[in-house]
Amino acid sequence: MKKLLVKGIFLTGLLYSISSCNDSSNDSTTTSDTTATSTTTDTSTTGSTARPSEADSKFAMEAASGGMMEVALGKLALTKATSPMVKQHAQMMVDDHGKANSELKSLAATKNIMLPDSMNEDHKKHYQELSEKKGKDFDKAYTDLMVDDHKKDLDKFKDEAEKGTDADLKAWAAGKVPVLEQHLQGWQMTKDGKKSMSTSDTTKK
Repeated sequence: MKKLLVKGIFLTGLLYSISSCNDSSNDSTTTSDTTATSTTTDTSTTGSTARPSEADSKFAMEAASGGMMEVALGKLALTKATSPMVKQHAQMMVDDHGKANSELKSLAATKNIMLPDSMNEDHKKHYQELSEKKGKDFDKAYTDLMVDDHKKDLDKFKDEAEKGTDADLKAWAAGKVPVLEQHLQGWQMTKDGKKSMSTSDTTKK
């Protein structure tokens, strides 16, 4: 009788242990599933890429059109300009803005921003007007346009660098500010030099 009682107690304890193990296994599985679900959700959220704001996209499109104009006018100036200094600056426009255009195109592709394939109407108008000029008239008109255009570009690029919402576009714009400042300084010196020459010629007459 005593042996049967001991066996009963042993069997009861064994069954309880097995039941506890099963419960623990189920809890572990549930916890694991929950963790996996949570991880998957977090990963999908973290991996999402926000589209640039309308203002950022507009800046990129305007910069692309302006850059194309700078390159096109630079190439035009290399064939029509008479001043060696103007030609030198024109080559700089072709090189620097050509490089910037390629950078912007690659960056825009990662942002799903559709850049224009050609210049906007205002930029086309500038090109058309200059293409009809020759000699010193071309040199003066081109130089004046480059001074005015780079002043406007600097304001736009600085504004994007300070107020833009897309980190990559902000960084790109900020990196171009020193280049544009260098361009403006060079064109301004060319313009001031032409003014001095004109004044000197007038005085001699």
